[in-house]
Amino acid sequence: MQATSKSLLGSRRLWFAFLAISIIAACTAFKLMSLVEPGLNVDISFSRQQALDAAASFQHEKFPDLQVERTAAGFRSDRNFQNYVELEAGGLEAYQALVTDVDANTHFWQVRSFTPGQKQELITEFSPQGVPVAFNYLIPDEETGVALSETDARAIAASGAQDFMGERFSSYIPLQAQEVRQPNGRMDYRFTYEHDSLKPGDARLRLTLRVAGNRFVAINTFKFIPQAF
Repeated sequence: MQATSKSLLGSRRLWFAFLAISIIAACTAFKLMSLVEPGLNVDISFSRQQALDAAASFQHEKFPDLQVERTAAGFRSDRNFQNYVELEAGGLEAYQALVTDVDANTHFWQVRSFTPGQKQELITEFSPQGVPVAFNYLIPDEETGVALSETDARAIAASGAQDFMGERFSSYIPLQAQEVRQPNGRMDYRFTYEHDSLKPGDARLRLTLRVAGNRFVAINTFKFIPQAF
């Protein structure tokens, strides 16, 4: 009986020692991880519900005819851009500086407003602080519309972007234009703009403005990243 008690006591001591070693190892691993992959500081002061409410308000104001039965919202980040900046354009500190810049759009709320089976839908994006950063109103190619000249379409796009972005739009310069004539005769235009000063490494921050017929239907942000990366 005494031998059995000593055996149990020894087993307990062994397990306590193993547990202590495991805790020390875990703490050491955590410290090493924090040095290799320290966390970003992203201030998310705009809640998911606020993003949903803001998307609904925008839809009612700009696209009141859109029938919406469902909404879906999620918080997104641009991991490809983050990898590029951290590896090729200044490291984590440089990327952290971009996180607070709305035009970099590193993190954002994305809200989809739609009806199942319906081609028309609206996607809106907001910064972690609630600044509107992008929207995309999807319409079918067969929807009727006029055929404007490139000059008139660009004027609509620039006016819409100015209304949506405010003074931020003045930091972007025209880059290129594309046109597509739909089967029903409607002319759609896609205008690309580039930020004139925010240039992380060889990456470029760009906007795409889209006009369908005579309607300003989208302003999207994207990053041009060198193919070599």
